[in-house]
Amino acid sequence: MNNSEKQLLYLVLCALHNKIPDTELISSLNYEDLLKISKFHSLTVMTAYALESAGIKNKEINEEKNLVLRNILLLDNERRKICNFFDENHIWYMPLKGVYLKEYYPRTGMRQMCDNDILIDPDGISSTNKWMLERGYSKHEESSHDISFLKPPCYNYEIHYALVADYHGHSWAEYYSSVKEKLIQKNENSFEYCFTNEDFYIFMCLHEYKHYSSGGTGLRSLIDVYVFLDKFSEKLDWEYIREECKKLEIADFEEKSRLLALKLLSSDEIPELNDDEAEMLGFYFNSGVYGTISNKAEQRMNSFNSDSKFVYFFRRIFPPLDVYKRRFPFFYKHRILLPIGWGYRLLRGIFCKKSSIKAEIKAVDNIKRTHN
Repeated sequence: MNNSEKQLLYLVLCALHNKIPDTELISSLNYEDLLKISKFHSLTVMTAYALESAGIKNKEINEEKNLVLRNILLLDNERRKICNFFDENHIWYMPLKGVYLKEYYPRTGMRQMCDNDILIDPDGISSTNKWMLERGYSKHEESSHDISFLKPPCYNYEIHYALVADYHGHSWAEYYSSVKEKLIQKNENSFEYCFTNEDFYIFMCLHEYKHYSSGGTGLRSLIDVYVFLDKFSEKLDWEYIREECKKLEIADFEEKSRLLALKLLSSDEIPELNDDEAEMLGFYFNSGVYGTISNKAEQRMNSFNSDSKFVYFFRRIFPPLDVYKRRFPFFYKHRILLPIGWGYRLLRGIFCKKSSIKAEIKAVDNIKRTHN
């Protein structure tokens, strides 16, 4: 860990354990760097709370905290209206991940979110789509398993009609193909369902692994694991969890991430880590909450089994069919139009994701130099 990472981790531990930071330990804080790394990991609110407990209020960090708290309140209020629509129209639904996890954190807003994910009855997706558009939402993106709806100032809801995409090489979609059978109705007067605590934890680990093994995932994911286990660990059926994780081929990752989270976050002091733990934590720190283009590029290059830049960009421009199945279902369904799909993806990237493309080209160049 570099100095900024150590300071962020220290403030996170203080916030988690309701400890006032030692003013000597934070006397050398670079607030600009602290804000940057806090935003990179979606931990600005935790950072602000820890500083405030020591009587420190930095203007920029405080403004970011207030913005995040406002957005969380807006998302919560709007989600209740969306869920009321599901209840009124007899569409079963289940909020996912952070919607529940945020309730387990010590204080409001500590678990930041930029969107809300909700799984619904696939039969209700057509009426939901119509209702969301009538409410002023725009359809940002549609894949083989969800639709992303956006509306200013900060409303972002991913409505899932399948829990996971049919990822090539994994049996995850098959495992969750009859997900309704795993769910429990919250109460008889609502169409809201939820996982058991065991199945919630398993899906949380799967979702973390999906990001960890592609673009990476940040410190917030380890905090999620710690916060959940701190509340439920002693009541969980660990034999069931281990067996299900084996079926999903994430048992090794679940164990390593769990042990790292508990060792790192169980006390208000930064622990000594062994080499493997430090390397794993370094990957979390370098990835940020949404992963990095560099990590994604290296993962793709490894999956292509080639160090050639030509092969890399050829495969990116002309990806296999499973990519269209997940991301562009229209072209997957109407495969005769695939050449149009190639052009659509290329033009969409040039005009809408120019900075991302430049960053990916730079990342591939860096990978090549490293490999050489």
